[in-house]
Amino acid sequence: MKKRLISLTSAVVMLLTLVVGCAGDGAADPSGGKDKANENNAQLVVAMNPIFVYDDGEAIIAYNDIKNAIKADYQNATLTTMHQTTAWSWAYKAGESWKKRDIYTLDKWTNGSGKQAKSAYSYTYNNEGTSSLASYAVQSTELTTYANTDKVPDYGLLLSVSGAEEEALTFTVQKDGMLNVAEGFITAVQSVAGVNTGFLAEDGTARSASFRMMVNGVQVFSGTLCNSTASPNGQAVTSLSYDQISDLKVQKGNVVMIAVKLNATANTDEDQSAGEYNDEDNWAIIQTEVKVPVDKKPGGGDTAGAESQALSIFDGFDSRFVIFRDLHNANLSNDMVMATNQFRNDLEFVLDAEVFLRNEQHDEVPYEIVICPADSRPESIKVYNELKNYRANNANDYIVRRVGTKVYIAAMNEISLKAAFSHFLATFCKDDEGAIPVNYNYAFQAKAIPATIAGVNIGNYAIRVEKYPTTMVYQAAEALQDWVLKNCGYVIPIRNMTDDGKHLPYEIQIGPMNGSVKVNRLYDTRFTSQTIETVGKFSVDADGFMNDKSKNYYTAKIAGKNLVINGGSSYSVNAATQLLMEAITQKNGVIPANFTLEGHYDPTTYALTGGYGLQWQENFDYSGTEEQINKEMREYWTVSTDGASGPTTIGVTASGDPIWDQQRRPGIYGENWWQWKDKNTNNGYLVQVTKKESYGYDAGRLISQNKWAFRYGIFETRLVTGTRNGACSAVWTVTSAPDNATIRNEIDLYENFGRDIVSACLHTWQPDNLGGHIQHGTGASHNAVEPVEGEHFYDTFHSIAIVWTPTLLIHLWDGVEYDRFDLTKIPSGQSSTTMKYACGVGTKSYARTNDPWDWMDAEYTAKTGKTVEDFFEIQVVDYSYIFQTSNEGKNAVTKSYFKFDRSHPSSQYYKGYLSKVDGYQNAQIPAATN
Repeated sequence: MKKRLISLTSAVVMLLTLVVGCAGDGAADPSGGKDKANENNAQLVVAMNPIFVYDDGEAIIAYNDIKNAIKADYQNATLTTMHQTTAWSWAYKAGESWKKRDIYTLDKWTNGSGKQAKSAYSYTYNNEGTSSLASYAVQSTELTTYANTDKVPDYGLLLSVSGAEEEALTFTVQKDGMLNVAEGFITAVQSVAGVNTGFLAEDGTARSASFRMMVNGVQVFSGTLCNSTASPNGQAVTSLSYDQISDLKVQKGNVVMIAVKLNATANTDEDQSAGEYNDEDNWAIIQTEVKVPVDKKPGGGDTAGAESQALSIFDGFDSRFVIFRDLHNANLSNDMVMATNQFRNDLEFVLDAEVFLRNEQHDEVPYEIVICPADSRPESIKVYNELKNYRANNANDYIVRRVGTKVYIAAMNEISLKAAFSHFLATFCKDDEGAIPVNYNYAFQAKAIPATIAGVNIGNYAIRVEKYPTTMVYQAAEALQDWVLKNCGYVIPIRNMTDDGKHLPYEIQIGPMNGSVKVNRLYDTRFTSQTIETVGKFSVDADGFMNDKSKNYYTAKIAGKNLVINGGSSYSVNAATQLLMEAITQKNGVIPANFTLEGHYDPTTYALTGGYGLQWQENFDYSGTEEQINKEMREYWTVSTDGASGPTTIGVTASGDPIWDQQRRPGIYGENWWQWKDKNTNNGYLVQVTKKESYGYDAGRLISQNKWAFRYGIFETRLVTGTRNGACSAVWTVTSAPDNATIRNEIDLYENFGRDIVSACLHTWQPDNLGGHIQHGTGASHNAVEPVEGEHFYDTFHSIAIVWTPTLLIHLWDGVEYDRFDLTKIPSGQSSTTMKYACGVGTKSYARTNDPWDWMDAEYTAKTGKTVEDFFEIQVVDYSYIFQTSNEGKNAVTKSYFKFDRSHPSSQYYKGYLSKVDGYQNAQIPAATN
């Protein structure tokens, strides 16, 4: 029997040795090999991703084990890794017993007629290579199914079976316990990397294959794949699915089998890609190591003649290249370094091979992808300067160039660098045959719009926002910056205002132009809604929006050399910015000195940055007497009247446990919470109070529980936090009525643990049998934000927000991301939630050593004359908005929504002012336009 062993190492000598055949005079017959290549052997190929989990949580992922074994055997010229280092093997049924099959060779995947696929390597278990086991990733190996509705796992195994015996992939259990089989599916594959299999083709021939899963001889799942001719009801079955199989009692040495047996005739030529005769099929290619120095460093190896040859991306199973970047070069920003790291990840994913990152601390190697500029690579400086000096509006430009055995990638910013990386991946990483030609040079220079504002090139401008901008204003600024970069080729900076009020020569002003916007009051002084101004000396700096106009109003106009955009709210300013970008495009880049734009944002559209639209707003601008306001607000909100433990121990129980003081939430309007309206601007604010009382402390909490809940979107609120002298305020969410769920979330937009900080967190609350409480973050240490030197959060307005999608939760502070959570493995991220605005003190030891009496100690008393008995702190909320995207094309898991309790006014008369097909409802009617 002829044998074929193909494998590569760093330094080998290839010897061709004639193989003696199984019959005849011992000489291999070239003509016989050619006939063999043209035969069609019935072959079924299925894709699956079997995962087993022991009761202690250990997971067995077949894809990882098989992929690593194939790679190790290929690199080391062996066929032993799978059997020696994993619990997997291949067997066939002989009569009533099962026998193990040895690996015949390691080669490219082969179909029933002998044609090989370029991008999939497999262990083969017969002479023809048609029974085999391979790992795959859909990014690098194209798999085609028989039915458009069939799917294959993104990563998994290809089980290829031919012949009359029942063949099986087997796993030997390594320990006693309970074994669980994760749910999955088995899909018949019509072609692998363009090479057809055709077993279930519809040609009038009945073809079927049995599939079963067994644990120590006991069948736990079975099914049949078949074409329509073999099907009892005339319907082809090309994919099978199985639910999780739980609590299988196993002992060490038991065997799990995934078995397939064919029941079909050979395929016709039309069903399979024709085999190609190859002289190698009559020879065994054997590798023998020679004793020469071997360079095992990535990027190393013999470079003789490499400069005059196309360089393949692969060196065997490995990436030929390392990625080099100079971390100390000032022209390589942190964002560009992060983009490079992502490029490395993308390259590994596409190639299914490890790619090494190198910096200036590592030795130079021959094969490098150099991210320009790098001081230790002179050619990279040359390439970078060439790109930089070609034209001023070079923000979109990039170069990908090969010089010798190195590839140089130069770009001016992270956006154009990402574009360069995308070009590289698309051009050279389509399959394992990818290679970079000699002297390859691709210089991308995008066509640019020559935009001007009042006769001044837009490249001279900076985008200006207030010192602490709202989320939607900052997103508008980022959108305009990105538009200018992509369409004009300039990177115009976003500059925050400063308290000195100084301006730049040319500005695109988006929104208010404030420095710090303050709340002014007497500290450690008690007041109520009736005495807030007289006793508390309470006042608020103007927010800078156009409060004499409706919330929906916007305007944009030229003032001197500046382009000024403002409106009645953050969202109307955002809408005006989107229209400005459209206007610049329509006017071929020319914004004349007499340019004006005026109108009203239409909340029935998704016209804001990222395709968002206003879904809900609370501006705390109710009218009437205190009694009327109290009554109306309680229709829209629930006012908490419960209690909790306080932060102070006042004794111990008989068993020695601490007794804590009380924290009550009386919920009294005018004392614990109220709406305050600025007489100068008519702008309303929510005021919440926490204060010392004889029994402990009072606290205030306004929540949407039992009123309304929502899922997904951008939630933004502008507020002054209650973070002084040990107060513990928070804005957070929790899954609750009117839309309960078994798996509940808690999204902490911010909490402060008794300190003048903000910290985000995410929790999952679920029954104990599903995992119980899980904290996705580490409390105060999880990316906490502190005020800039000389400022406080408790006296200055800031914007806090989340961007919540089915897969991601991003936390924003003044429009800038400061934390994020990946929700792809957090099921509570898909549950709806209700809002909570809280101002109180820590419960028990929540604030650790940052309780009121820790701050208002003897030193504080000596300085101020106040004690902890004078503790009185507030949280002031300006507004809250929720923006969501259209539900068009979304499924039940990805749709955004609101849900109202019947007691909520909106549930009775209002169906929402976004597209009705979305099924939206809104909690507040938008303000009338004027």
